[in-house]
Formats: sequence, structure tokens, C-alpha cells
Amino acid sequence: MTEEKEQYEVTHEVMAALPEAPASATVRCLIEGFDWMVTIREFDGTNPGRQLLSKLKAINAELKKMGADPAGNNYRSSPPPKPKKEAPKAPAPKAEPEEPDPPTTIMCPEHGVEMELKDGKWGPYYSHKVAEGKWCNLKVEKARKEGVI
Repeated sequence: MTEEKEQYEVTHEVMAALPEAPASATVRCLIEGFDWMVTIREFDGTNPGRQLLSKLKAINAELKKMGADPAGNNYRSSPPPKPKKEAPKAPAPKAEPEEPDPPTTIMCPEHGVEMELKDGKWGPYYSHKVAEGKWCNLKVEKARKEGVI
């Protein structure tokens, strides 16, 4: 082999897996457009967590010197999109004042007897029995319009 070819040969070395570190930290950042993730592990010492923290401060300072952008919750590898301008919204329609709760009983305008308030399938109404199997009914809405309540 020529000297030039030897320069570019790749060698594969098998490395033993690292044991679990008692303390580790991972940082993700953007440096010159490249997305980097670096993990630091501390194996030595009686207090590896404290030793790791002191190293993190130094690494953080180095990353800042390099102009690294931290990867936070809003991390992007490209600039965030500009917010879209929304068309002006029409003013919300004015809410009509709510009607007070209807009374539980009223006098039937047709028969002159007491009608009870019921809650029906199609809304509240007043009702009273007229004859066997026959009922007189009046919707609350209609009773309001007619001035009964």
C-alpha cells in the first residue's frame, strides 16, 4: 500500500461498554447550524454529583463562548415562523339579557286554574289536567309573550 492510501484506512476497535455512571448530564444545543447532544458522565470521587455540577458550569461557559444556542422547550433548528396576521374580528354580538327563571305555578289564562311548571322534551311548559286523559299546556316562551308571566 502506498502511504497515501494508508492515511485513509479505517480501523475498527471493539471497546468494552462503559459501566453505568453514578452521575451524568446531557446538553443539547445548536452550534453553527448543527444540532449537538453531548453527555457528560462522572465516575470518580466520593461525591460524583457535585463534581459533575462543577464541570457543567465550565462546559456551559465554553458553549456560550462558542455561540451555542440552548435547546429549550421552543428549540428549533431554524428560525421560528413569523406569526400570521389575522383579519380583524367582528365584534361579538351583544348577548340578550337572560330571562329570570319562570315561576313554578301560574293561573291558566283559558281555564282560570293553577298550572304547574314541567320540564319537557322541547323545553319548559305549564300544564294542568282538563278532563280524563286531556291536558291544557302552555309553553313558558308563549306565556312570556302573552304576558301571563
